[in-house]
Amino acid sequence: MTNKNESINAVTGMKKPISFSWLIIICTILGLSSSLVGAIIAKNYILEGSVNPSTNKETNISQDTLRRASSIIIDNAKKIVVEQDNKVKETVSSAQNSVVGIFKKKEEALKATSTKEKVFSVSDYYLINNEVGEGLIVTSDGWIVAPEMVKGLSEEAIIKNYVVITKTKNVYLIDKIIKTGIEPYIFIHLVNAKDLPVKGFATLNSLTESQLLVAVNWQGKSYLSSLFEKEKDSSLIKESDAPSGNMILSDSLDNFFSNAFLFNLNGEAAALFSQKSGVVAINNFLPIIQDLLDKKEVKYPSLGISYVNLSSLTIKDPRYERGALIYSEGKVPAMKPDSAAAMAGLKEGDIILSVDSTQINIENDLAETIRKKSAGDEINIIYLRNGEEKMLKVKLQELKPVAAQKI
Repeated sequence: MTNKNESINAVTGMKKPISFSWLIIICTILGLSSSLVGAIIAKNYILEGSVNPSTNKETNISQDTLRRASSIIIDNAKKIVVEQDNKVKETVSSAQNSVVGIFKKKEEALKATSTKEKVFSVSDYYLINNEVGEGLIVTSDGWIVAPEMVKGLSEEAIIKNYVVITKTKNVYLIDKIIKTGIEPYIFIHLVNAKDLPVKGFATLNSLTESQLLVAVNWQGKSYLSSLFEKEKDSSLIKESDAPSGNMILSDSLDNFFSNAFLFNLNGEAAALFSQKSGVVAINNFLPIIQDLLDKKEVKYPSLGISYVNLSSLTIKDPRYERGALIYSEGKVPAMKPDSAAAMAGLKEGDIILSVDSTQINIENDLAETIRKKSAGDEINIIYLRNGEEKMLKVKLQELKPVAAQKI
């Protein structure tokens, strides 16, 4: 006779009940499977592109990744910091080769000391921390840019009483001095110099805010900072012949250096620092350096006007949204008598729109554009007068902070 339970199972089609231990095993397997699937989905769709802790690849966190994931753990942060530190050290080491010291001349140090009659004396030699100034090599044939050692010191006195020493301990006499037109800096030329190490130059437009910069001086001290802002001339009335383009760093160098030179992490010279003038972009010196290379002399270009950069004003009038308005206020004349602009026929109230196809706007200031030219250059100016566009040629005159000296 059939068991009662077996009869019921036969009628309902149900199989024999599963034991409790098997039920626990099945539930555990299902739970682990769902966790694994969840992890795969999270990796492929939520944190796609983030750092994989098991790899040694470079860290690359995109903005899209940050939007899709509220938090990301960077497993290789230490490696990033170490690589940055190495890059800074590399930049400092390379930059120091282009920084020179300026010393008060010691006649005994310039003579041979190997003879038996010569008694060794430390006082005859130059001590590395006894420099009176420092400079940056800007041409391989011996031009350096440096702040004035002593204000008001004549060119003859500098040539007679000072020498320049490189990191390789080569001592050079000085034969020429030229004013840069940018206080307090001068150009100094070294006698019989050749194949000096010159760094590349970073233009102001190539630098970005928050970019890391390293300050380096002759004694080998360095300081890591960053560019906070490209400082433009804040005055409303500007002069076409004046330099512009200083920089503001994220922190002050005053407590660390009296003079220093700043480099980006590509090893390019970016700026010069002095406590007197702050951080001056190397960009201001580039046209003059080019003249030294090409013409072996410096001729400063002069247009001779005062102006307002209309791009820096907020105005709802399409006629006054860009360009340089030739303008006068107070004792500042709109145009210097017999200036290049006046001789060409420009007038107060004209708006200079472009110089040689360079549009004058917030990115291209008139003074910066003129400074890239040389005295004697003939430039094409498009300007606006009484709402009508006109064009004329202007031959730039020579502005002389001091008389140019030939090499």
